[in-house]
Amino acid sequence: MELQIARNLWRQCFHDPEAYEEFYFENVYPNNRVYLEQDKGMLHLNPYLCHVGMQERILHYIVGVATDERYRRRGIMRDLLQQALLDMREEQEPFTYLMPADVRYYEPFGFVSVKEEERCEIEIAQLSAAQIMPYSFCTFETLIRNQDGRRLAQIFGTLDHAIQQHYLVAPVHDESYFRMLYKEKACQQGNIVFVLNEEQNVMGYFAYAMDDEYPRIEQSFWMEEDQTEWAANWYFGKTAGWWKSFPYMIRVVDVTAFLQLFSKQCQRLSDGYEGLRIEDAVLPENTGCYRADNGWEKITELSSETMQERYRTISVEQMAEELFGKNGQLRDKIWFAEIV
Repeated sequence: MELQIARNLWRQCFHDPEAYEEFYFENVYPNNRVYLEQDKGMLHLNPYLCHVGMQERILHYIVGVATDERYRRRGIMRDLLQQALLDMREEQEPFTYLMPADVRYYEPFGFVSVKEEERCEIEIAQLSAAQIMPYSFCTFETLIRNQDGRRLAQIFGTLDHAIQQHYLVAPVHDESYFRMLYKEKACQQGNIVFVLNEEQNVMGYFAYAMDDEYPRIEQSFWMEEDQTEWAANWYFGKTAGWWKSFPYMIRVVDVTAFLQLFSKQCQRLSDGYEGLRIEDAVLPENTGCYRADNGWEKITELSSETMQERYRTISVEQMAEELFGKNGQLRDKIWFAEIV
């Protein structure tokens, strides 16, 4: 019953091709936490194991936000989103993230834009023999077929380690991640393509979908300098689209967990003060004073005068903005390479 309601809402609101809907509900939906308001609205939390600094944490990507058109503007999505945020805070999740259809829907709930959509076209260019000869391509299914388990673990481990070195926040790119990414691209007539050097070591990869006859690269990573344009020219031999980044918003969920994960960066926010006085209108349990010199412990017994003099007052939105926003310390250190 719940599955059918979710599929009906998905079909009504997102109009995905049948193959993509099948992929989602067969492979992704069973692992999600789904919030339903009868048959009127829904919200899904998709769990990702992520590198966050030196730790691995489960972060939830909010997807499937949908309301039956007959019941919109009645507060259904507000209630679902509020409950999801409360539940994630109860589980001490540092933050959550989503890809908005419209940022104005989510800003009242404390979400902050941290990435904008960036896309371009890769035009055909003539490649020299020297650019081509040392390298080869290997699709995901060929890689899986031709390599044993030990070699696959080494390849994916090397890529994941490099991603962890480059980004402070990124999904763990293990074999299970790539298998799911491959299934998503396959249902879009695409694939994952690995580029190998002469020693058969992986230089990087790109994942693409097909839009009719038009290739669309949606994820890529390179061990050294970016080679996406060169690889697309060689592999496709025609103009291709390149989605360099997608629009994302984040929402701090549990302030203590967030401060502790990004302790050094948050200390810079409190320069000249003993700590931060956090304000959160949506999750009021987060509101309070947090001391920087004591593991970001929440302090409960302070006079209003002490708070004003010794603690910098900042909202959860402002904190996220100053870390991950347009001019934030960590803007280029997060990569939400989600699948769906």
